[in-house]
Amino acid sequence: MGIADVISLLGGIALFLYGMAVMGDNLKKVAGSKLEIVLYKLSGTPIKGVLLGTAVTAVIQSSSATSVMVVGFVNSGMMKVRQAIGVIMGAILGTSVTGWILCLNSISGGSGWVDLLSTATLTGMFAIVGILLRMVKGKPTRKHLGNILLGFAVLMYGMTAMSGAVAPLKESEAFIAILTKFSNPLLGILVGLAFTSVLQSASAAVGILQVLAGTGAITFEIALPITMGIAIGAAVPVLLSALGANISGKRTAFVYLLIDVLGVVIWATLFYAANAIIHFPFLSTVMTTVTVALMNTLFRLATVVVLTPAIPLMEKLVVWLVPDKGDDPQARHDMDRLEERFLQHPALAIEQSRLVTDSMAEHARANLLRAMRLREAYTDRGYEQVEESEELIDRYEDKLGTYLMKLTARSLSPEQTEEVAKYLHTISDFERISDHACNVADVCQEIDEKKIVFSDSALRELNVLEAAVTEILAISIDAFTGGDLQIKVLATKVALPDGYTFEGFENGCPPAGWTGNGWKASNYSIEGDYTAYASVTLDGASYLTTPRLDMSTGAHSVIFSAFNEFDSDEENAVPDNDVTLEFSKDGGATWSTVWESTNYNALEKVSVNLGSPASDNCLLRWAYSAVDISDSDNIPETSVAFIDAIILPPLYGTGGKPAEATLVSPADKSENLYNKNITLTWRPALFADGYKLYVGSDAAATNLVNGQDLGNATSYVIASADYATTYNWKVVPYNAQGDAENATVWTFTTIADQTISTFPWTENFESGNEPPTGWNVEYDSYTKWSTTNKVNPFEGKYSASVGCNVANKSSQLVTPDFKIPAGSNLQMSFYWGNAMPVSLLKDETGLRQNPSTADNGVDACFFEVLDGGEWHQLAVLSDNSDDRYWYLETVNLAAYAGKTVTFRWRYVGHDYDNAKGVGLDLITVTTSADTKASFNATDWNAGTVNYYKTVNSTPKFSVINEGSTALTIKSAKFSTENFTTDLAAGTTLEPKKGAAFSITFSALNAEAQVNDNLVVEFDGGYSISMPVTGLAMAADSHYYDFENDTPGALAPEGFTTIDVDRLLTKPMTSMNYPQRGAATAFTVQQNSDWNGVLDPVSGNQTLVAIASQDEGTTVDDWLISQQLTATDKSKFHFYARNWESTLAIYPCAQSCVEVLVSTTDNTNTASFTSVMPTTTMPYYNKETWEHYTVDLSKYAGQKIYVAVRHTVKDGLAAFFDDFYFEHFTNFGGVDNVNADNKVTVYPNPIASTLFVNGADADTQISIYNAAGSLVANVVGSQANVEGLAPGVYVVRVATANGIATTRIIKK
Repeated sequence: MGIADVISLLGGIALFLYGMAVMGDNLKKVAGSKLEIVLYKLSGTPIKGVLLGTAVTAVIQSSSATSVMVVGFVNSGMMKVRQAIGVIMGAILGTSVTGWILCLNSISGGSGWVDLLSTATLTGMFAIVGILLRMVKGKPTRKHLGNILLGFAVLMYGMTAMSGAVAPLKESEAFIAILTKFSNPLLGILVGLAFTSVLQSASAAVGILQVLAGTGAITFEIALPITMGIAIGAAVPVLLSALGANISGKRTAFVYLLIDVLGVVIWATLFYAANAIIHFPFLSTVMTTVTVALMNTLFRLATVVVLTPAIPLMEKLVVWLVPDKGDDPQARHDMDRLEERFLQHPALAIEQSRLVTDSMAEHARANLLRAMRLREAYTDRGYEQVEESEELIDRYEDKLGTYLMKLTARSLSPEQTEEVAKYLHTISDFERISDHACNVADVCQEIDEKKIVFSDSALRELNVLEAAVTEILAISIDAFTGGDLQIKVLATKVALPDGYTFEGFENGCPPAGWTGNGWKASNYSIEGDYTAYASVTLDGASYLTTPRLDMSTGAHSVIFSAFNEFDSDEENAVPDNDVTLEFSKDGGATWSTVWESTNYNALEKVSVNLGSPASDNCLLRWAYSAVDISDSDNIPETSVAFIDAIILPPLYGTGGKPAEATLVSPADKSENLYNKNITLTWRPALFADGYKLYVGSDAAATNLVNGQDLGNATSYVIASADYATTYNWKVVPYNAQGDAENATVWTFTTIADQTISTFPWTENFESGNEPPTGWNVEYDSYTKWSTTNKVNPFEGKYSASVGCNVANKSSQLVTPDFKIPAGSNLQMSFYWGNAMPVSLLKDETGLRQNPSTADNGVDACFFEVLDGGEWHQLAVLSDNSDDRYWYLETVNLAAYAGKTVTFRWRYVGHDYDNAKGVGLDLITVTTSADTKASFNATDWNAGTVNYYKTVNSTPKFSVINEGSTALTIKSAKFSTENFTTDLAAGTTLEPKKGAAFSITFSALNAEAQVNDNLVVEFDGGYSISMPVTGLAMAADSHYYDFENDTPGALAPEGFTTIDVDRLLTKPMTSMNYPQRGAATAFTVQQNSDWNGVLDPVSGNQTLVAIASQDEGTTVDDWLISQQLTATDKSKFHFYARNWESTLAIYPCAQSCVEVLVSTTDNTNTASFTSVMPTTTMPYYNKETWEHYTVDLSKYAGQKIYVAVRHTVKDGLAAFFDDFYFEHFTNFGGVDNVNADNKVTVYPNPIASTLFVNGADADTQISIYNAAGSLVANVVGSQANVEGLAPGVYVVRVATANGIATTRIIKK
């Protein structure tokens, strides 16, 4: 057999497989989904399953395809494993049909009708008819039929090619010798299995065996074990299809393998055992194409016949071999509820759907609770259980969704339609709860893998949050699954005794005349629409107290409904809190407990006998006791208490005039109240039918609102009030008996006149007031503007910001009044961006423009003006960009000249999940003109800069043409040489365009505050200026603000660090900062990486020292200066603070700081002596850092190293900033030029060529930048420095007389 024969054989196999694939695919297309429907609906019994499996496989020519289809049915719950076994048996039998079709290949030669059945003739006929069907236009079915015939033709041609290729093997002794080895049953089975696994088709493997039989070298003894191996190998593609299936799907796939293996074991054992005794004479019979097909069919038929009665046993066997992984039998039972036949009876189908949805809800609840428990005790198995439950809940959603959609196609009543729609909507919510469970599990896995440790205070806050989530989840799911419905059914109506009153909390909690803390109204009601409930709080016990009760005569009792909800993983557990009813006969001076809740998760109708108190000053109060949540290792288990439908003894004063109203807001004697939209609010008064309101600046409180009858309203809005005015106000309740006898007069005072009438004007929120004086914040729910955002303001330290905390809520930031001068042409400019400031990017060019045109439906901010009593929109911000920027918005105010107007920024958040929020900063009002330019900042403070050092502005500034004509820069100058800029003369700015530039400050003067102005003059004489300032340190002092160090640096420039403990630091949750969780001493960190908590003394960076991950261990961190020479005036100043503030509820341990000095080295901590003893750092007061000063004058004349040492046990972190070494010499070992060498350099500052006076042709001139890198090295008396960047450089001059160094300024 030559190479050509091998290629012909492989080509024949390829054509055979391709023909089978084309034929099978198009057979399925012709049948459409009918085969699947037939399989699903008509496989109710094993016999039906076998017959259907055989028929379907005979049609589509693939047992694997049939079996894969069945795996899908079982995986989705549409078919049981027992049904699937019968279908798979039929598929195993049906695949033998292909072998009989291939027998046509053996027909050749002859004459007449026989010749028409030859392979060549059939192949040609099928190919011709197939291509004609494909060419005829019409229904797609014709094209599919044509493809079937063409596939068959290709298949038969492949068979012919294989037959021709193997024909020479008839004479090959080597081939016959190899085949003889296959007569070994085990080897033959393995060969058949391996060959079929590679081809992924039992039909193809049998076809090739038939081709080889045509050589005359295949005997029955060889063909039988290979056929058995082919049967087992056919299970491989089915097993592969079940890799992603559930347990039932995997069992179904395993059934295919099990049937084939059992068939081979049974018949191989019987046949070869019998042969050992009888010695069958037909073993040496030479096989033909037909006999191979017959043997294959008989083997499969015998297997099916023998195993069909054993289907129930096989089901049990496969369940044992592929066991459950904690699968919920209740879930399987639920799936069985959704029977197709119930769809004929919608009421029954809806009830079944409700039961399954309830079960889905409970699974979702259990999965989220399981995920939350992983935080405290993470296990891989627990994580897997969350994932498995998520898969189960996905099945619930898929099965329920499909079933409910089928139900919608039925004839439903309007009520039934609404019910089905509710379930369709709700199942997606329950599925999302389970998705959140997976998210929580992922976070817990990350916490475990990265060994993240929370602080004690963070743990306590997490425990409270988890308790709240658990409570909300329980209330929500119980409400859906019928808990409240059950309560309403159990509730009964009771006739009120004479004088008794009913309280159902339908108007809120506490009701009129009641007092309370911690109890709130909930719409998860026992009766009616609302109930009162209490749960654990950080504020201690919660009480709900009745009005004064009159029980002066007779015996009395109180009746109410109660429901005490409690869930625990522990059996027979009880909550750590108590829920009780207390009674007082003396107006609250003393209390006694008259009832205690001991019945959990069940509705109680409680009746308490109060006896005969003989007092008209009685009170009742429901108490929810305080619990201790300070111990993070022993978190208490608490209940949620509900009370409703209270029948109270007679109220004191019943039938008389109403009681007095009680104040809600504004607080009595409030000052500096914003004078617009003042909302007055009070609590309902007992027995009141309505209220009269009196407001005025006069003593009688009548000259603003004089006794206006508000009906039963309990609030009133004053649209506008006078500035700096004290108002009196009172609320007089009334009923049919008259007005209340008592009405307390309250007062409030409005702000002084904050009208803005002087321009230019700026508001940059740098006052830190919340909001700035004269401004007002209006808000709805938790969506509220803040004007003290510290993270990434556009400029300065603060900006305003607002986020979407509740969907479809709004908040307004309102300015004081603006009195716009008549005839003026003013404009208002401000920076805003559609994201929280921390996420906003700064456009250094100032050229980006707001792309918004309308509200995008996610969130939006509207800039509006109040003119003529109505608000008008002037601009909108609603950005769809991926990257969000600060945009400069400019609005012309000429239309409001001569008017007094008010402005506001109104934010609306529609989509809670996707809303980004808004940042606002640097608001200015200036004159608008045709020729007008501005900077993108009001000033620049270079900060404190060490003597002869430089600092460059970051970010860059820009100058913007705000006018309508082009401007060309003539010059950009400062009055001192300390400041330089790269803003070039000749630059042209088109209207609304700009140019970016930077400013450099050089500390040329020792110990000097340098104030200057950048003056940019344009052609034509127009100019603008921006003030700049910088503080130059004294020549003998050095300042470190860490602003130029790389974030994450283990040692800032000028220092070394020693991490004595080498312990891993606590990885702070929800922060992504450099060196997170690593073993470090001090690291440089930037405020934005720490979500703004650093609050640096200056700039944006500080040093951070972090506590250890390991509880009970102490960190020992050292930061050591470079070598310094002390003087008799030397002092060391620095700022430091704890992370946690005085406002922390449960703060971690406080850090300690110590200052030490060594006169020998900076590597051995034992060489250091303490000069400031270990000091406990106070908690941060949110205002100032702790300032430390250490006197080091006793080391005058000595070279020393100064160390800052941080220690803490079970702490969190400490921050350090602004180090100042005062009156030292020899910083870094560089002094001024040595006068004895008589070497000088000029000019200084310098632009291009540096000249060295006293140098000769052999002088070595070396120039170093501020980082110490060599940037120029020449020999001679001069050096060209034109190519160097502006800044300070050190020049080293080596002459025959010695070496001298000095500093130069490159302009």
